Amino acid sequence: MMIYQRVPLAPLTTFRLGGEAEFFCEPCSKEELKEVLHLSRQNQWRVVILGGGSNILFADGLIRGLVVSMRAFQGIEEEGEWVWVGAGVSMETLNDWAIRRGRSGLEWSGGLPGTVGGATYMNARAYQHEMSEIVKAVRVVDFSGKEFLLTGEKIHYRYKYSLFMEHEDWVIVEIALGLGVASSEEIRQRTEACRKDRESKGQYAYPSAGCAFKNDYSRNLPAGKVIDEVGLKGFRIGGAEVYEKHANFIINKGGATAEDVIRLLEKIEEEVYTKTGVRLEREVKIVR
Repeated sequence: MMIYQRVPLAPLTTFRLGGEAEFFCEPCSKEELKEVLHLSRQNQWRVVILGGGSNILFADGLIRGLVVSMRAFQGIEEEGEWVWVGAGVSMETLNDWAIRRGRSGLEWSGGLPGTVGGATYMNARAYQHEMSEIVKAVRVVDFSGKEFLLTGEKIHYRYKYSLFMEHEDWVIVEIALGLGVASSEEIRQRTEACRKDRESKGQYAYPSAGCAFKNDYSRNLPAGKVIDEVGLKGFRIGGAEVYEKHANFIINKGGATAEDVIRLLEKIEEEVYTKTGVRLEREVKIVR
């Protein structure tokens, strides 16, 4: 396994922004992952785990430490009612597999960017459904090289939250999903309906990280609605813009820098709090 230096990170994220990784690698197995984590401990490198890059923003300039891409953790295997999926499998790939195999329960994620590992980490949600409904177990390797299995109830899922967010030294390597059975045509129709709805809303028109802030369902406060009501739709800093079609999206309109996005996030938070008293909670993760 090779460890590379000064690797551009922008092509590996949906924002298409960010600087360079000081060190970068892409392990292909748990053994290689454990090996590189051991090397990181020896060299006292910071470790950043990267999935599909759909909910992360790397700052401009040099990102110190080792960025570990999980893209090579592929594989989908049926085991009774469970389906074991590698953390690096894209949601799109998994959706297509589910259609072919007649496995239901994922249709709501049609068009969702990123990987299964990332979706499991953040409890990805869309169309009133979320990953917690189907995640049965997660195989994890921690930074010390220890391997263990977490079952669904021990992950402490809630809205766009999991226990993994409290343990940045845990690496998700494989996920067991509990999927039902239905006709491939029914699954295809429901999956495609979600994909087309996303497309009709312009979610793929510009690079972005999807929703920038979490909704506050306890107070019925969708973040996009609040941002819209304070008049920030279309507001722009550099090449970063609050999307006209969805105020909870910050888009790379062209020529944006990561700093443009960070400043825009801060501006939105300040304006919303000043005018409404609402403190927005970021969904996008910033790595400096």
